[in-house]
Amino acid sequence: MMLFGLILGILFFVIAGVELFGMIAATTQKIVLTRIYFLLSGLTALITFAAELLRVIAHFLVKGDLISSCMAAVTGAKAETVTGTVAAIDASEAQKLCEDDWQRGIWWDIGWLVLTTCLALLFAGLAGAYYHQLLDPSFTRTASSPPLNTPAPDAFPMAPYNMTSPYHQQDLPFVPPKYAPPPPEYVAGHPPPVNVGDKKLGEVEGLERVSLSDERRP
Repeated sequence: MMLFGLILGILFFVIAGVELFGMIAATTQKIVLTRIYFLLSGLTALITFAAELLRVIAHFLVKGDLISSCMAAVTGAKAETVTGTVAAIDASEAQKLCEDDWQRGIWWDIGWLVLTTCLALLFAGLAGAYYHQLLDPSFTRTASSPPLNTPAPDAFPMAPYNMTSPYHQQDLPFVPPKYAPPPPEYVAGHPPPVNVGDKKLGEVEGLERVSLSDERRP
């Protein structure tokens, strides 16, 4: 039991030293120190996983010692029963309590193994991102995009008509609408069209004037 405790203590001191070095590297913002911490952070994640895995293994290897020390501390202790009376805990009850506590300790150690490993990997990823940012300041810079409220040249205004808008104060040349060209007789320089009915009426009136002039002759 003491051997496992000594090994775990050494591993945890190594992890604490690496993280302290990482704080110094982040404060000084030196690329060399940050690169060293980036390399050590991966090793720290591996050490963290190994230390917590060793804790789980030790929990099974020293099961008898853990239960024995627990029974020695619990046997004879005073506890309140379900009925509300206070009674001393005998050996059988102490063994049952200690075995249940050992079972709960397994899940606690496994959960702590998963949590600490995920945190170690997270710190390693942050160290890598910080190192790349120091090498290339534009590593995390996003491209600037145009403002979303800039209307297109031919867009219909969604807001009410506003003459004070800068888009209405522009002196733009007049562009005629795109319609089909007019017929040739309506083009400037051509005589106006003659209605067919008016033409026939003019011919009849001309014939009548000619006949009347012929009748008046001697």
